[in-house]
Amino acid sequence: MYRWLRSQGVAASQIVMMGGSAGAHLTLTTAVALRESGDALPAALVAESPPTDMAMTGETFRTKALVDPILGWGLAKNAFAAYTRNGAIDVRNPLVSPLYADVHGFPPTFLQVGTQEILLSDSIRMVQKMKATGVEVKLEVWPGMFHGWQSINFIPEAQLAKAHKVKFIRRHLGA
Repeated sequence: MYRWLRSQGVAASQIVMMGGSAGAHLTLTTAVALRESGDALPAALVAESPPTDMAMTGETFRTKALVDPILGWGLAKNAFAAYTRNGAIDVRNPLVSPLYADVHGFPPTFLQVGTQEILLSDSIRMVQKMKATGVEVKLEVWPGMFHGWQSINFIPEAQLAKAHKVKFIRRHLGA
């Protein structure tokens, strides 16, 4: 879709890539692929609860395993195994786990995650990596929130989270 938009004359500076959960993973890995291929990067990235380390080395994969009602209880492990064909694809490949990518030169990035998610440490470590390479990055950690909460429109936190994302996007699109 990104390259199609570009082929239609849409400037990279007018595109923001955004996704939640697996879509957030695709947002980050697409940015890795675009940077590696020399494509112009979008104006900004927005990632809601992104899995960034399919090697599952972050501490919250252990500490939140019985707390996260969506990805806990082994669901993430099973999903990551399916995604990597049970390990046939290296889980530390940057196009699989963006935590292992060179993120130098990434566009401004906004991440949101809840305190009750097994992916909490993925977001924290991704932000640390981005900051270390000079990427403008913002992290919001929402107390008491579980994986996917941003998509549940009837909870007040989701509405507020959406407003924060819109503000970030507008700032980076100059709108």
